Amino acid sequence: MPGSSFKRTILITGSTDGIGKQTATDLAAHPDNRVIIHGRSEEKCEATRDQIVKETGNPTNVDYIAADLSVMKEVAHLAEKVKSRFPDLNVLLCNAGVLNPRRAETMDGLEMTFQVNYLSHFILCNRLVDVLERNNHGRIVVVGSVLHSWTALDWSDVMAKKDYEKYLVYSRSKLCLHLMAFALHRRMNIARRNVAVNVVELGKEREPNNNGKMRTTSALSSSMSTLSMCRAAGNLVQLIENPAFETLSGKYLDSTGKQIRSGAEATDERLQERLWAYSTELAKVISNNDFLKVNHLSHFVISRRLRPLLQQNSPSRIIFVSSICYDWYPLDFSDLQADKYGDAYLQYSRSKLMNHMTAFKMARAKEDGVTVNVLEPGVCETKLLKRGGYSGGPVKDGSVAPVYLVMSDEVKSITGAYFNNRGKRITTLSADSTDVKQQDRLWTMSEEICARFGITF
Repeated sequence: MPGSSFKRTILITGSTDGIGKQTATDLAAHPDNRVIIHGRSEEKCEATRDQIVKETGNPTNVDYIAADLSVMKEVAHLAEKVKSRFPDLNVLLCNAGVLNPRRAETMDGLEMTFQVNYLSHFILCNRLVDVLERNNHGRIVVVGSVLHSWTALDWSDVMAKKDYEKYLVYSRSKLCLHLMAFALHRRMNIARRNVAVNVVELGKEREPNNNGKMRTTSALSSSMSTLSMCRAAGNLVQLIENPAFETLSGKYLDSTGKQIRSGAEATDERLQERLWAYSTELAKVISNNDFLKVNHLSHFVISRRLRPLLQQNSPSRIIFVSSICYDWYPLDFSDLQADKYGDAYLQYSRSKLMNHMTAFKMARAKEDGVTVNVLEPGVCETKLLKRGGYSGGPVKDGSVAPVYLVMSDEVKSITGAYFNNRGKRITTLSADSTDVKQQDRLWTMSEEICARFGITF
């Protein structure tokens, strides 16, 4: 579809149900609008598209794109797909949200409500803002909530590990959206970029009272009647289509487009910047470097968390599986998360150097009945190797050193050592891997990254 045939191309997150779906339907009724439905599954998106086309009678201006906002890789891919398939995008409606009765974590290790309601939209806004700017009257509309002023952020428990209450966590996610929108508006304004950013209050919602029950104030879409949803969607459509709102930015608007006052926390610029910096770092860790997360941080956390148990059952062993390529590249502490240079082999090599450093750092701990060593399994015909276009020996050869280090009495008192794929100790180690200062620096930085996910030791 040529972009020139539409006045507006609109992406609505979370538009296979509720207000999002109704808004998509109402917008698609206007032939000037191209509506991009978003949902978690292809099947539901396709069914929603077919239903909207049937209702509106316009088969040419509705499309869809599927992505699970609880998976940051999918959020990143969503942004790339939008840029590729819909380069004429000029309206992003941040609508998707969840309200979970019990605490749940995403596969990225973050609290579900925080990631789906807020962080996914933070990433989408930042990745799509260039596209929005290039097109006529680019706009970001964030669906907020009066509940944003119901509470404050708890920086000591952002992931709600200590205290989870569904309405509390939901309201904090909405506060984060308000903070993000105003911070993004300020950035657009300072840089003189032509993207308007506003927060919209949809209408009557329900808020917990002192008894923990719900009282009506302003509406969680899950509790809205069909009539209320239609009204809320109609108001959103007016805000998107009305030319009077094309240049208005940095405002909190009620469902009629009238400016209303945000909570004190939402307008605190220092708090906005603190959340922006926190979110930026979090997004970097999640989106950019699987090598850091999977190859290093996961083992850093597991070995630290399980060491007390291993001490109780001593003598015990911790064994890190590394690689002969651990010494190919030194660490770049200024780019640990691979923002500047993401070459796969370079990052893989560095992650294996991190394994060495972590093991040797742990081995320096006081005698506690736990030995810590590193091995390299050799070059084997694994899926990992095939992805790189190489071949190796039989996979069974890769188990020789691990089995030896697990079972052999010959190594039961050895710690802080490196073994080859036959179980022979390698005495010549790279200077970087044995550098105590680098080990300590990596250890500290790893703890800081983990702390952003609410993981402490």
